[in-house]
Amino acid sequence: MGYLWLICLWLWFHDVLPKRETADGAIADVYELNGILPSAVPLAAVTFFAYFLGSIVEFDPATARWLDPFSLNRTAWEAVADRFRVRLDDTSGVTPSGITEAAAAWRRASPARSTGQVKLLENIELQRLSEALHEFDVGLPSENEVAVSKRDEQGFTFVVVNRRSKGRIWRRTSEAGSPVSGLALGYHDLPVADTTIHQLPIMATATLLALRDEIPGLATRLLIERPEVFDRYDRLLSEAAIRINMFLPLTALVSTLALHAHSLWWLGLVVCATLLYQGLLNRSRAIAVVLDSVATQLIESPTMTAVAEAQNRPAPANEAQQTH
Repeated sequence: MGYLWLICLWLWFHDVLPKRETADGAIADVYELNGILPSAVPLAAVTFFAYFLGSIVEFDPATARWLDPFSLNRTAWEAVADRFRVRLDDTSGVTPSGITEAAAAWRRASPARSTGQVKLLENIELQRLSEALHEFDVGLPSENEVAVSKRDEQGFTFVVVNRRSKGRIWRRTSEAGSPVSGLALGYHDLPVADTTIHQLPIMATATLLALRDEIPGLATRLLIERPEVFDRYDRLLSEAAIRINMFLPLTALVSTLALHAHSLWWLGLVVCATLLYQGLLNRSRAIAVVLDSVATQLIESPTMTAVAEAQNRPAPANEAQQTH
């Protein structure tokens, strides 16, 4: 990759570089070194510079979240969503404090990057709820915005609101004017169907959001607990990294040749696009390896574990008596 960038730089700037006969100053000294040092030394220097240049512009596809919209592993995400639904869908023994503790556990266990997409609501008056959600860009639902609404035995209301931005609000049912608690989240960039989201408990949706930022850590857990599975993940991710990182310099080289040599070089962009597609496909397959491991319980999501334990924790004695 570094050599591709060097070739591009040479094609762009070789006309402005002074020749050996007319060079002076530092550039003339470089020309003199070429005659003094062994022939392998300039080659080694160019190779080192190419490596250094390639390492500067290289990025890690495992942590490049801006590539997530191009993900092709929707089936794997759907399988994980179903697994999370199974773990959190049974609310028969869940108390109001259990839901509140689950939300607090999510805030503690989920990666810091995920917490910006979920706003916790604690003891907010109903008339101030819209103001509290304004900065989160969710707002209170109107009649034509409500997609799904259900109430369980504990008196909690789950509402899917604002279909355009795909947000959800959970709040505890209470009398008008009294404080409410709950959370709001946006799931517009989750690669799962809206029908799947509507069937999930609100904490399962929040845990799915956190899972995206847990994938690098879960891959490390695979290395420790399931090295044979990690080998497949690592191979696919390495192949993806080579192809994706070669896309930009190769596209720059083909475009330069097309502008300076012949217009037929534009056909090379087809090769560049194919290379990018293969890289994105391998990245998607690598992430699917981690997601499949979570769905089949080879490894566990730390956030899911914390939420499930907090939600199913025994209720305090006074609350248990009120429930019964």
